[in-house]
Amino acid sequence: EIELQQKATEKEYQEILKDIKATPTPNIEKITWKLREFIRLVLDKKTDKHTLVIIGKTGIGKTFTIKSVLREFFSIDEMSKIIKNGYTTPLSYFNTLYDNPTGIYFWDDISGIYKGDTGISLLKQTTETDKKRLVCYSSTTGKLEHRATQFFFEGCQILCMNDYPRSKDFLPII
Repeated sequence: EIELQQKATEKEYQEILKDIKATPTPNIEKITWKLREFIRLVLDKKTDKHTLVIIGKTGIGKTFTIKSVLREFFSIDEMSKIIKNGYTTPLSYFNTLYDNPTGIYFWDDISGIYKGDTGISLLKQTTETDKKRLVCYSSTTGKLEHRATQFFFEGCQILCMNDYPRSKDFLPII
């Protein structure tokens, strides 16, 4: 029953993505051209930039803009694997990156990750400037399943936030 519900949700999500693609928004590109260029820098891999942090008020078009640029690079099926939204725990973040360490990710509204020390630590590790970033999650939890407690992350990610912690620990991420 859960699998059927997940399939139905995925199908509905794909339909929503198709509608977004088909619905033009006048003048939005004139407003967001610079943001679009930054997103393209991360996605086209012509530079060594692998992480983009986007912070802005709710409703200003961050997610819409990112998705529209993603559509330039990926099919709808590929986008459903790239887009990670909703509440995400630090453990889920680690597991996702571990399972595809060269992947491209769009983390939308990641407040669940940066609300605690564990998540901030993981974000600092994955946003370092090196191409290969060592990511460690030293825990005795059984929820790592088959995964080791560390790996090299070489993927790209776009982190989208409405707000962020105003702490010295979060500054390296910004």
